[in-house]
Amino acid sequence: MNCHDNAVFDISFSPDDFQMATASGDQSVRIFDVQKQLCTSVLQGHRSSIKQVAFNPLNPFVLTSCSRDGSINIWDTRCVGIRSEDLIIHKPVNSIDQAHTPLTTRGRGAKKRVDVSVTAVTWIEEHKIASASELNAEIKVWDIRATQKKGKAAVAIDASALPTHHNRAFGLNSLTLSPDGARLYSLCRDGVIYAYSTQHLSNGPIHAYTHPRLHASTFYVKSAISRDGRLLSAGSSDNCPIVFPTDERYFDRSLYPQSHPEDSRAASVSKIMPVGKGAALVRGYEKEVMDLTWTMDGDMVAISDDYLARCWRVGERGEEAENMRSGGEEEGRRWGWGWSEVE
Repeated sequence: MNCHDNAVFDISFSPDDFQMATASGDQSVRIFDVQKQLCTSVLQGHRSSIKQVAFNPLNPFVLTSCSRDGSINIWDTRCVGIRSEDLIIHKPVNSIDQAHTPLTTRGRGAKKRVDVSVTAVTWIEEHKIASASELNAEIKVWDIRATQKKGKAAVAIDASALPTHHNRAFGLNSLTLSPDGARLYSLCRDGVIYAYSTQHLSNGPIHAYTHPRLHASTFYVKSAISRDGRLLSAGSSDNCPIVFPTDERYFDRSLYPQSHPEDSRAASVSKIMPVGKGAALVRGYEKEVMDLTWTMDGDMVAISDDYLARCWRVGERGEEAENMRSGGEEEGRRWGWGWSEVE
């Protein structure tokens, strides 16, 4: 079954796991009944490829999506749509146009419309969403109950401060909310994941995570957090996933006095805020690792540009990973394996 007429860029499951939404380069979002394996709805309203779609975690009927056209759309599948054969076509119930476009290039008075791609959107409360863009590392928060007036610029209710050490603009690839809602993590094009307090976004990032092999050379590289919030993972253009423990006790600088000495990024960021240390999962892929997700059982699944989806599991004692790291290649014992790399 062809789900779309172009590439699929993102997938989101409803809170009850009965529905799956897909975002595509064909400018549509489609909703599938997981049990019946049938497409039930098509969401139309974007003018360019859709970067991300997300179900409201508290409401299986409400979704949000963001696009290269610079807009964020809100959808409610309870609203009456247009029936076409066996599908229902829905239009957005609310839209935020030019969400991250600078004010000087917005509106009717602008000489030329500039669409800044909205690269990520996530729910932070039932009626609030956070978004990020290709323009810079700013995160904006929106109340979806507010309606944008025609010809007027949309106004965010909150926005994050930029990392103080940035001397040029770096866009954001993805946004990830911790299970308790206290932390919002942004994967930045500078190869650093920044952590924010959701209650104090305007203060800027409070700590960060990075690794010498964490590179976000394209906007396809994403991040994800485990269901219990203990592990944060990111893809990488260096052909491997990176995993970080989120527990803030590990930010004690005395524990890692020489953390990433070869990584200039870590050195510059650590002067401003604590930096968490992670581990690369090696030998699993040969091309860029893009998206990841975590299962209910704590396994991580990551996909790459070499058409592989691999499942990574935490060993009880770490003995297997240690055996792979130190045991050599004899008799093909490492064939098909990947393992965590330690420093």
